[in-house]
Amino acid sequence: MSELPSPRRGPIEGTSRVLRELLRTPNFKKTVKILLNELDPENAGLLVRTIMWEDPEFFMGLLGATPSLVSASVEGTRELSSQMLSFPPRLLAGFMRVMIDGVEVEPIGEAVGNTLVLLARISSLQDEELRASAAGFWEGVGRGFKRSLDEGAETAGLVESLAESIRAVARENPEFIRNVVIPLVQAGRDALAIAEESKDDS
Repeated sequence: MSELPSPRRGPIEGTSRVLRELLRTPNFKKTVKILLNELDPENAGLLVRTIMWEDPEFFMGLLGATPSLVSASVEGTRELSSQMLSFPPRLLAGFMRVMIDGVEVEPIGEAVGNTLVLLARISSLQDEELRASAAGFWEGVGRGFKRSLDEGAETAGLVESLAESIRAVARENPEFIRNVVIPLVQAGRDALAIAEESKDDS
């Protein structure tokens, strides 16, 4: 069996090496559990405002590192989801139940709404370079999504399960479906029609 290539040295790789040693220390794990129990998510907005406005120059420097930070978060999420595929379904269901019950949901909706407003404002600029970057972005996302489904043996069941979940959401949250989902679905249909027209023209 071929060995995995050595990871590139950097802050995240170094943190993983340090963390590997710390996780072997009972006191460290105990301290982390105490910190997590005392976590105050309601003050995350305060932290963001402090970072943004206390030192705008520092904040702009952080924005410059945003692609790397986003890529690191996505890679971490990808690896987490890959590893969790081996978990028993009932264990995953229990984990999801705890997640759903413990997360403040209204801020999620507001964050999504704010993001859509930002995207709408950016889209109104009609920036061709941004349009080209976005096209490449979604093309790559599509390839990765297709690969994850092709590698699984439960694609048909997954699609049907997602469809049933959507139907359940529609039954239980008709206002959300009318005000949010339907306009987005219509926009998706329009986008598909435009894509097909562009394909025919080429």
